[in-house]
Amino acid sequence: MRNWTQGLRELFPFVWNSVDVLNAFRGYGLNQRKKFLDETDARPHKYAVAYLRTLYQGWELLTTGTFTVRVADTEIGETLKRWKAKEYTVGEVMQVCYEWQKKLEEAFDKAPKKETDMGPVNEFLLQVRREFWR
Repeated sequence: MRNWTQGLRELFPFVWNSVDVLNAFRGYGLNQRKKFLDETDARPHKYAVAYLRTLYQGWELLTTGTFTVRVADTEIGETLKRWKAKEYTVGEVMQVCYEWQKKLEEAFDKAPKKETDMGPVNEFLLQVRREFWR
């Protein structure tokens, strides 16, 4: 029996493209910035953390081809921990996130333009269908 979970994980490099990564991660980050500045739900720290984490993960994906889900041990980990504990100024959040947004955009400009490759995805789906369709 095939390890379907591992096979699904191996599809990750094929399903994303650089244009959509830039647009999605930057766009979601800007959405979190708005919520941070509007103090949505009276939890601006939550949105400050999401804003930075999203920009970092988009940058990481464009520069390495992967991204870290658990960001505590990354270069932004301590900053996120402080912000989560409500230890920040609005100016700091805006400046740090501005810098990471620029890094994200620069990574997009420097990286080869990666396209989605649905061939391996379709092959995987056919294999699943053959295995389980009875």
